Amino acid sequence: MAKRSVSFRNFLILCLLFLFISQLSAKTNVEQLLKVGRQAFNDGFYDIALSQFTKVRQNNPRYENIDYVQLLIAECYFF
Repeated sequence: MAKRSVSFRNFLILCLLFLFISQLSAKTNVEQLLKVGRQAFNDGFYDIALSQFTKVRQNNPRYENIDYVQLLIAECYFF
């Protein structure tokens, strides 16, 4: 019985660790898309920037700075 409890605890710890790592990598992916998009925007490649910002909006609708992403998308259409 004790061995089963230890196995379940280890399983639970692994699941929580996996969730934490996946959230961390998702945030890194968002930051990478924004970085590429900002650089493309600054270089005048507005269609590429728009593509990057749109990916952020579609894949991460609950992103903490989604309003900023919407502003960047609007600026791409303006230029």
